[in-house]
Amino acid sequence: MDTQESQDFFLKRVTAATIRVVVLGAWIAWCAQIVLPFVVPVLWGGIIATAIYPLVRRSFPGRAGLGAAVFGVTSFVLVVGPAYLFFDSVITFIMQVGRQWTRGELQIPAPPLCALDVGRSHPGIGRRGAPAPAP
Repeated sequence: MDTQESQDFFLKRVTAATIRVVVLGAWIAWCAQIVLPFVVPVLWGGIIATAIYPLVRRSFPGRAGLGAAVFGVTSFVLVVGPAYLFFDSVITFIMQVGRQWTRGELQIPAPPLCALDVGRSHPGIGRRGAPAPAP
């Protein structure tokens, strides 16, 4: 093999290896983007489980399954209860505004007079075309 053939062979192998490394790096970066959003919740789950374990063990001695079930249901109620109340109030408000809109009863009140004075201290806020106050 002469030097030109050996250089070509070497360049082909280096090129193939470089392409493989770049593809592997892109694949690892893509996998990291998929996994990364789950890292913090998993870590917090471990922290909470470590903190709650002595309480569950003391409350339900010898009944780890029952303790886990009670903790799971309690946690679910503590999360879902307020979320239900929040979304119920948001949906009720949106429906009320929609009804007022369709009836033509929706009115936006005028701003209070103190809001008009904001234009004096903050240029660009207030009535259009109002000159900025002198410093």
